[in-house]
Amino acid sequence: MTITRIAALTLGAACFVSTAIAVPTTSFDANASEWSSSTIFVPGIIQPIGGSGQVNGNFTIVADAALPNIQIGLRAIERFSPTPLDNVGPVYTALAGESTPGLSTWNYDIHIDLRGSGLTFGDFVVSLATTVPNHTTPDLQAALEFAGSLPAGTLSGLQLFQTSLNPGFFASGVDPFATGTQTFDLSLTPRSDLVPAPAYTASISVVIVPEPATTLLAGLACVGGVLATRRR
Repeated sequence: MTITRIAALTLGAACFVSTAIAVPTTSFDANASEWSSSTIFVPGIIQPIGGSGQVNGNFTIVADAALPNIQIGLRAIERFSPTPLDNVGPVYTALAGESTPGLSTWNYDIHIDLRGSGLTFGDFVVSLATTVPNHTTPDLQAALEFAGSLPAGTLSGLQLFQTSLNPGFFASGVDPFATGTQTFDLSLTPRSDLVPAPAYTASISVVIVPEPATTLLAGLACVGGVLATRRR
């Protein structure tokens, strides 16, 4: 380990000591510290979002005011669209259905920014828990490396990672047409070899509602049933 690295970890640990009793706070409908398809890629340090035209905003952000150089965030967004989904606080609304075969009409965006903290992904355990049926990420870091087209093991040195994932990316049998509420919990926990510190956890819910055409057909079916009953 280089002297610079040791110094950075010592500084980061000192910050954790001074803020160990602090509880990270959550803000809603917020901008991530940086979310732009024009963000410059820096191999091994910065892995920005892919695609083009995506805009900032509507994130559920978790940060500690006493340690502002650590921030995580989640949001839901319409797939193939720059527009985040409507939300009230941490609750987002999405349409059931497919964007492409087997994939939902919506993605969830992940944002983790450690720049300036003296720490990297390798100093934390990154995990994602979700209630999407059959959607599991037992090794989120490997999943994120796959999504970001990164060689295995390179995520540990990153300080900024942003990407969009679909419920169908790491699963088999996910039903894009299923309605209901799904939850996502993104956690960033310091490893045990660092001093104790609170975990950062961003949590959102995605309420999946029927497509308007489906709702209309269901309504027409109900009307038809009523008319048929009256005729009888």
